[in-house]
Amino acid sequence: MSDGPLILIGEAVVTGDGPVILRGGVVLANGRIAAVGPADTLQREFAGATIQPMPGCVLMPGMVNAHTHLELGYMRGKLAPPRHFTQWVADLMANYPPRRRVAELVLEAVRAGVQESLRFGVTMVGDIARHCEAERQALASGPIRGVSFGEVLGLGKMRHGWSDRLDIVCQHAGQEAEHLRAGVSPHAPYTVEGPTLRGIVERARRERMPLAMHLAELAEEREFLESLTGPLGRDWDLMLNLDILDDKIPLLPGGPIRWTQHWGLLKAGGIGTPVLLAHANYVDAADMDIIAASGW
Repeated sequence: MSDGPLILIGEAVVTGDGPVILRGGVVLANGRIAAVGPADTLQREFAGATIQPMPGCVLMPGMVNAHTHLELGYMRGKLAPPRHFTQWVADLMANYPPRRRVAELVLEAVRAGVQESLRFGVTMVGDIARHCEAERQALASGPIRGVSFGEVLGLGKMRHGWSDRLDIVCQHAGQEAEHLRAGVSPHAPYTVEGPTLRGIVERARRERMPLAMHLAELAEEREFLESLTGPLGRDWDLMLNLDILDDKIPLLPGGPIRWTQHWGLLKAGGIGTPVLLAHANYVDAADMDIIAASGW
């Protein structure tokens, strides 16, 4: 094969927001896509290029998995189907590896997850990681591209540790490798209280880091935010055993979307800080109007 341009020719080329090109081609030169178009046209324009037919194949941009937890790959096969989300969390904690092995297992899991992603056509991930130091080490060398959202918690009696944790998450801000950008993930409404969320958002804006948050994933989030009760609050054995909840946690009616609007997360998306809302399963038309009005 020559060192000149290479033309891949498929049954069709999907161009994203453009037309589907039947019997289309993609020209690769110097490690980049140099042109896309009808195969016959490309062969005339790039005379002498190496031709590689891809019979039975559709050529398309790599897919993006915007919400992953690659580090949890070390849990593969260890968790039974849960009765409820809270049971899944308990099972996850029960199978947590010894501290001395965490970094090693995270590296292995992320690298395996990258290869599995590539096999299924995913070339970019938005990955939320508790152990973002090891996860970023695995992602930095590619070949997949990713945004690493380091996870931050801060609720009730554990509110005082979030700032130190955020320092760790932000230590790679502005030092992104070719394949990696560092971001921040205030975990969820039942693990991050309002003032903590506001502090995280302000720091992310200063550091120019994207944000991701699990939001409206569970219907029970509304009850928790309004009264700290229900399966995510005072009815949850895990929450009671950890003794996290106290009377200093600000309450807010109206559900998780209004809660994030009040504490600044949605506003950040409207003034230039990328914000990813993971899940958003339980939203109504009014919630969607609030998100739309935030100016993303």
